[in-house]
Amino acid sequence: MLSPTPLENAVWRLLPQALAWVDVASLTIASANPAAEQLFASTGLTVPGAALLELFHPIDSSHFVAAMHLGNAGPEQVVHLPGGRVATARWLGTTPEPPRTLALLLVTPDTQAPASVDEATQLAWAFDALHGATARAIQAQNEAEFLAASCAGITAQGRYPLAWIGLAADDEQKRVTVAASAGTASHYLDGMEFSWGDNPHGHGPTGQAIRSGKTQLNNQASYNPAFAPWKARAAGYGLAASISVPLTLDGRVVGALMVYSREVNAFGATEVRLFEQLAQYLELALSGFRAREALQAEAALRATAAAKLEQILEQAIETLSETLAERDPYTVGHQLEVAEISLKIARHMGLSEERCHALRLAAVVHDVGKIRIPIELLTKPTVLRPQEMAVLRQHVQATIDILGKIDWPWPLKEIAGQHHERLDGSGYPAGLKGDEIMLESRILAVADTIESMSASRPYRPAKGLPAALAEIAAHQGTKYDAEVVQAALAVMRPELAAPDRGEA
Repeated sequence: MLSPTPLENAVWRLLPQALAWVDVASLTIASANPAAEQLFASTGLTVPGAALLELFHPIDSSHFVAAMHLGNAGPEQVVHLPGGRVATARWLGTTPEPPRTLALLLVTPDTQAPASVDEATQLAWAFDALHGATARAIQAQNEAEFLAASCAGITAQGRYPLAWIGLAADDEQKRVTVAASAGTASHYLDGMEFSWGDNPHGHGPTGQAIRSGKTQLNNQASYNPAFAPWKARAAGYGLAASISVPLTLDGRVVGALMVYSREVNAFGATEVRLFEQLAQYLELALSGFRAREALQAEAALRATAAAKLEQILEQAIETLSETLAERDPYTVGHQLEVAEISLKIARHMGLSEERCHALRLAAVVHDVGKIRIPIELLTKPTVLRPQEMAVLRQHVQATIDILGKIDWPWPLKEIAGQHHERLDGSGYPAGLKGDEIMLESRILAVADTIESMSASRPYRPAKGLPAALAEIAAHQGTKYDAEVVQAALAVMRPELAAPDRGEA
């Protein structure tokens, strides 16, 4: 503990104020002076050992926990003890007391007890409304659910026939729209007009609360001139009094909470404090929901922008392909056919649609580097000499260079740049082996071989699909990935029965 001196201990015990040390970690009362023990005993709690959450209403406790963790002395706050008794409390600071940290709590009971049974009952109603609103609203997933649950909690016991939350519209009429309502008299709001402007419908309690930023009491509705536009309808629903509490976000009043009673003079100073505390809870939660909605809207905007960017980049890929087509139509047709075969193989292997999409795009431009190869080599009607073949092979590096100039959201450069690599290291340009080669590139290599052998070349007729499938089957596990080859055989063998593949 704090190891007080005998004098300090005597003062601690004689102080009339209720003081208690709270363990910051466990949120329990570590010690209390006799005044605090007597105060809490009157509520049915035994200290030390009682949990902080048992001493005050949950909404009070949540505020207190936040203030306590700041480690500084805080302002007085109205709190509600078990049994409905009202008190004020404040933190006087924290102190490290290894192995724990303690916070000093001062509680001062409200000596002004309700003057009559009716007032006590009304206080209990307000307390129950506060508890019901917070208990229901805590499960809400969005702003609309939260506001509806708060109103439902206030009116759940039937003691308040109507609760509604109005939001101030920023329009020419300065209307107040009903965001949520609950209670047996909720139809009172049907067709009613409310405003926060300088007009007859803006001079009532709701409009005044929003304009002034201060709580408005309407304890005798039938005698309140400012309530004249709604008086007759309110009387028809048995509404005799109301309280309107402004809701403020970021320093600006955005609406108000309205609660109605069938009893005149239903809202005294204590009820005002209770509903103002509820309004603070509403403001805190609304701020959180709106911040989350703003983040979600920003994320949606980013997703839209990303989708648009992908669309633009895909158009750039098409442009690359079309540019090559003007020079070498054969290569473009080859790329499109390879893309189709690659996609079939990838889907058969169970690759995600995202990876399949990236593979298809890479296949569409996997030979785009041939735009830098002399056209006479690409269209030469005889077999290329070794020196010419070395020049042709430079198209892979050219493809890497061209695709590397743009920061694609897909690994196009890597997929296309490895499609001539082979499992045994006999490929080019880097001589990669095994798992050093991307799976997408291994698929592209098999698809490229199938299409190249199946179709005609300027220097030879087509060898045909059967020969192409035999080629990849013969080299599965050595040059080509065995799993990829098996997938290719599964999807391409049905093609053997298809007529007119351009074979000779």
